[in-house]
Amino acid sequence: MALYLLHSTVCFSLLFLAYTVLLKNTTFFQSNRFYLLVSALLSLVFPLLPSLGEAVEISNQTLAEVIVGSEKITAENSFSWLTVITVVYFIGFFISMFFFIKSLQKTIRLVDNSRMFLQNGMYFLPENSPHTAFSFFGKIFIHPQLDIETQSAAIAHEKVHASQHHTVDILFYELLCVVFWFNPLYRLAKNQLAILHEFIADEVAAHNNDKVQYARVLTARAFGVPYSAVVNSFSLTNNLKRRLIMLHKTKTNRTGLVRYVATIPLLAMFLFFNSFTFTKPDEVFDKVEKMPEFKGGQQELINYLVNNITYPDDAKKANLTGKVFVEFVVDKSGKVKDVAVKKSDNAVFDAEALRVVSSMPDWVPGENGGKKVSVKLTLPISFAL
Repeated sequence: MALYLLHSTVCFSLLFLAYTVLLKNTTFFQSNRFYLLVSALLSLVFPLLPSLGEAVEISNQTLAEVIVGSEKITAENSFSWLTVITVVYFIGFFISMFFFIKSLQKTIRLVDNSRMFLQNGMYFLPENSPHTAFSFFGKIFIHPQLDIETQSAAIAHEKVHASQHHTVDILFYELLCVVFWFNPLYRLAKNQLAILHEFIADEVAAHNNDKVQYARVLTARAFGVPYSAVVNSFSLTNNLKRRLIMLHKTKTNRTGLVRYVATIPLLAMFLFFNSFTFTKPDEVFDKVEKMPEFKGGQQELINYLVNNITYPDDAKKANLTGKVFVEFVVDKSGKVKDVAVKKSDNAVFDAEALRVVSSMPDWVPGENGGKKVSVKLTLPISFAL
């Protein structure tokens, strides 16, 4: 999971940075909207593609230390940064999910408290609502105290949001912000998508009305009006200056579409490095997506060692202690091979450590990119009286 999140966020970050440099200031509003949605989807899919090779990470995987005494055997859990990172990730995930659900519930309560126009199927917001107008999925909500001119501009604007399903875009990105809470670029991209929605709606609404008058209404209604994170609001105050500039900006020449082509090498490069590396046919891995596991788990491994390790008599009589790091490979079929002492405090324990590890039954093999692979592991065994 950690590897997937890392690959996905790197892919998205590269694509969004390309958007910021090449596309952000163009007037290809619909194309830019499509780019932000597709780049997010691609970043979710690319890490799941089958690997054409097998990537190797240089990292020694040490199992939980086993302590052997004259009467008992216990296992001490070694410190794991992966466990710490996992705990921190899920704390951030649940906090982000809490605020997302809270914002969504607030919007749903506002929607439930609105009442329908009998004449046109739209909805009046409660009079104490902070919104001038907004859309939520296919429904349009208008403040009842709006003057006719503003109401007309707001309805024209919100009809675009509703008809083009902009709410779905925002909710999709909100969920991405929850899952990838640790990467601020997702929230920046969501904000960019929201402002693109406004550019699109402003362009259509202004085309159907007087552009100068529409800009005046937009300016007059925008200041001091808050909005929800999960709706498209006519009175979105953020980036008001950009909205007015884009409303009157000369359209980007269609030759500017070549900028989208410039992102293709970036996609190809990431796909190559994500899914293809050259390795030897019998490559032995130090770390993979799914590590090998003793059949039955950690407790069964302890049970096996309890029943098979014998404290050497000579060491017991001499009151000797020591630690042996036994290195071995779990191959593609789960068999234990290439057993060797990596490090030892006292050679008197080496033979027993090698014997018991060499005699291990088959493991569940490791996997990388959906393929079974050979993995090197290290088992520390402490002999203590």
